[in-house]
Amino acid sequence: GHLPAHLAQGRIREIEGDHEGALTLYATVEAEFGPDPRIYFARAWNLIETGAARAAIEAASEGLGRFPDEGDLYYVRGRAYARIGMLDEARADYYDAIALGNSRSEVYLELGEAAMQAANYVTAIRAYSIYLDAEPGAGDVALALGRAYLLDLRFKAAIEELERQTTLYDNQREVSVWLPQAYYLYSLELKSAGQITEALNYHRKALAVTGGSSSLWAVPALVGAGDSAFQRSEYDRALTYYHQAIKLDPFNGDPYVGLSQTYQALHDDSKAAEYLLKALKIEPAHSKALALQDRNR
Repeated sequence: GHLPAHLAQGRIREIEGDHEGALTLYATVEAEFGPDPRIYFARAWNLIETGAARAAIEAASEGLGRFPDEGDLYYVRGRAYARIGMLDEARADYYDAIALGNSRSEVYLELGEAAMQAANYVTAIRAYSIYLDAEPGAGDVALALGRAYLLDLRFKAAIEELERQTTLYDNQREVSVWLPQAYYLYSLELKSAGQITEALNYHRKALAVTGGSSSLWAVPALVGAGDSAFQRSEYDRALTYYHQAIKLDPFNGDPYVGLSQTYQALHDDSKAAEYLLKALKIEPAHSKALALQDRNR
């Protein structure tokens, strides 16, 4: 007569790979105990794990029709929405889950990931920070927080977070990819502000982390910063980053595509077409350039 124990049996079956058996068990449990939000949650979670996200949304929605104040059901439905790219709906459900006192710290992790996919880095930073307060040992989330700061063009905060990880977490390989980018971009920011000594200091740090080579991270850093600036409608800043990337590597198609979409946003169709053509000459199969070309036809 103990419902959580029956649901735990279903979860064990899922862990063993028997998702059909778990669903059958949940149906049997519901027939015995009657409708319960925990059963709807278990069914929806099971369906997400088997890739049936739309069925999971239906299951969670059915549960919310009976139990509209259950934060866990909003959480699991948001998770299903996120799996099929319905990020606005996912974020709305995560916020409802939080407002209803959802006790799962995972809701903040899911909210952060959905916000990152939507390039809403401010929300991602807030969500990851709350999650890390509850789960301070989550090195992968700490790395995501550092990346969110970087993509939000908050280079000093990104440096502080990524440097902290060099002593707290076992993710040195991943940090070594992002930390030099943060150092380098911050050095450019300091240089533009006239703080030359500090700029040189951070530029040297970037080189030190990568053994003196910048080819693997400088251009992606500049393109990433340009993309972030573009998403924030900071078009002049985006143009600066893309042009700097081209100076370092004139045979990389990414910054040309960035320039094309930025000039298009500025209603300079001539320059937009010029840089798109350059991108396709350098990389004829560049997927983003081809997609931009299709949209412009």
